[in-house]
Amino acid sequence: MILSCSHISKSFGTDVILNDVSFHIEDYEKAAIVGINGAGKSTLLKIIVGELSADQGDAVLSKGKTLGYLAQHQDLTSHKTIYEELLEVKRPIIEMEEKIRSLEVQMKHVTGAELDQMLDTYTRLNHEFELANGYSALLYSIPVIEAILLPVMMAVLASRLWDMEVKGNTAKLLYTLQTRRSLFAGKAVFGTLEVLLTAVLELACVPVLGRVHDYTEAFPKGQFVYLFVCTLAVDLMLFFGELLLMLWCGNPLPALCVGIVGALVGLFSAFLPPLVSYFVPFGYYIPLSAYEVANWDQASHLVTYGTRAHNWGLLAFTILLGIGLFAAAWRKVQTEEV
Repeated sequence: MILSCSHISKSFGTDVILNDVSFHIEDYEKAAIVGINGAGKSTLLKIIVGELSADQGDAVLSKGKTLGYLAQHQDLTSHKTIYEELLEVKRPIIEMEEKIRSLEVQMKHVTGAELDQMLDTYTRLNHEFELANGYSALLYSIPVIEAILLPVMMAVLASRLWDMEVKGNTAKLLYTLQTRRSLFAGKAVFGTLEVLLTAVLELACVPVLGRVHDYTEAFPKGQFVYLFVCTLAVDLMLFFGELLLMLWCGNPLPALCVGIVGALVGLFSAFLPPLVSYFVPFGYYIPLSAYEVANWDQASHLVTYGTRAHNWGLLAFTILLGIGLFAAAWRKVQTEEV
C-alpha cells in the first residue's frame, strides 16, 4: 500500500468540507478524486501533502515513498528564472549534494572522533544520494551497455537461426518440404520472439534492482516504456541486418565479425557529434536514450541525471530501416539459387 487516508474530516467555520473520508491506494494503482466545485478535492489533497491539517483522521504515506504535487494555483517567486523554478523539483537532491560537498571541505580540518562522525554522515549521504538517483543512473547506463553487447548478441542469434541452411544440401531439402515463404516466415517469427525475450529479460532487471536496493526515486514508467520500445526497435533492426548479411555471404562468420566491429564503432560514436552518430546504426541505443548527465561534480564525483526530449525521429527511422532490412532479406531468400 502506498497511501492510507483514515476518517479525515475538515471544516472551515460552520462549513463542513470533508466528513469521515477514508480510502487507500495500492502499488501501481491509479486513482482520481472527482467532485463538483467546492466539494473538497483540493482541501483533501492539501491535507495529504501536509499543507493543511485535518480536524480529525490522518493520511499516512508508506515508508520510502515520496509525493509529487502540482497545486491548482502556483505561487512562483518572481525573482527566480524559469530554470531556477524547474530546479526546485530536484531541490532535495541538490541540497544533499551541497551537504556532501560541505562535509568534504570540513573533513580536511578535523581529526579524531569528530572526523569519524563526519565520515559516517558522509557515507550515509552518499548512499542516500545514490538511491535518490538510482533509476536515472540505471536507465542512463543501460543504453551504453546495450551498445557494447547487443550488436554481437544479435549477430549470434541471426547466425544460429540460419546456420544449418548454409551447410551442404540442407536448404535444398527444406525447400522440397515447404515453400521459401513459409520457411523464412517461420524463422523470422522465431527470431523476433528471441529478440523480444532478450529485451524483456534485460529490462526486467530494472524494477528488480530497484526493489533489491530500495531506490527512493520514483519509478519512471514513461521513460522505462520508451527505453523498451527503443531497445526492441534497434535489436530487430540489427537482427535483420545481420541475417541479410549472412544470407548474402552464405557464411555466419562475416556477420559475427561485423557485429563485433559494429559494437566498438557504435560505442565510440557516442563521443561524436549527434549528427555523425546517426550514421552508425550499431550505436543507436545511445542517441535514443532519454537520459543525460545534468551535472557532474569533479571534486566529489557526484552525478545528477536529467531527462531530454524523446528522439521520435530517430526511432521512426530505426523502425523503417528494420522494415527495409527485413524486406531485403525476404527478397534474398526468394531469389536465392540453391
